[in-house]
Amino acid sequence: MWKDALTAANPEVDFHSYDTDRNNHLDTDDLLVAIVRPQSDPYGTLTSTITTLDGDPKPLSMPILDLYLSHNPERLRWGVGLAAHELCHLIGGAIDMYGVCGQISAGFYNVMDNHSKATHLGPFEKMKNGMVQPIAVNLTGLSTTTLTLPSVERHCRILLLHDSDRVAREYFIIENRFPGTPPLTNYDGPLETGAVVVWQIFEDRNIVNWSDVCQGDPRFIRRRAVLTDPQQSFDLAWGDGSPAGFRISASKPNAEQAEVRIQKIEPVLPPTADTSTTLVKARKTAKARLKRASR
Repeated sequence: MWKDALTAANPEVDFHSYDTDRNNHLDTDDLLVAIVRPQSDPYGTLTSTITTLDGDPKPLSMPILDLYLSHNPERLRWGVGLAAHELCHLIGGAIDMYGVCGQISAGFYNVMDNHSKATHLGPFEKMKNGMVQPIAVNLTGLSTTTLTLPSVERHCRILLLHDSDRVAREYFIIENRFPGTPPLTNYDGPLETGAVVVWQIFEDRNIVNWSDVCQGDPRFIRRRAVLTDPQQSFDLAWGDGSPAGFRISASKPNAEQAEVRIQKIEPVLPPTADTSTTLVKARKTAKARLKRASR
């Protein structure tokens, strides 16, 4: 069917003219081809095919978005999210965010996970593609502070919290997901309420194998907290479980300009041991975590 669709478009499209480097392969920078067919529920995948076109005997290979879209009005938003999901694979290099540990799932906060509400990408993909400007916050030596964080969709700003000794391996991203004021809604409109979202990023992919939370889950982009109420907070912890020493809260989480509080807290020490054996075991565990983190 893919070849039939390309053959049908062949009289109107000079496919080989997009092959600027003449290697008989169309890259995503050359041309994007989406083949769309009707279906009750949306579905799509990223694939490729190879066929002869334009009267040139040399076969031409190309990536294809294979999309099945519904005419049902109740499925239109889902179709938009599906098309965006597959296009982000091709254009932005975004990866699927599916996994088995719900504790770190992106859900509706990243179209690469759940795209039925057609929201948008998470902050990591946007940052890597130059779509947002990160405001770097070095946690090393930082005291308690409050920062104003505008909505990511309208202002393209995020907070990147890092430690000088760990930033090459892992860090945190905070974004303000504000759905707007009805009836003036945006792509975050389906979320219905605003939130300050905390993400943890493992640039060192090996961390997922021994992370303290959802160990072994392959996702290195992890949603850690969704703060929708001023009373909520989240204590930052590194991949090995050791405390980062800071608590995140938001006095105005549902606002165009969210107030994000980064509060310095004392690390929680192990409880007083009844025996020396328990204390020694706790110290060994802490030492092992520090050793892994320093690698």
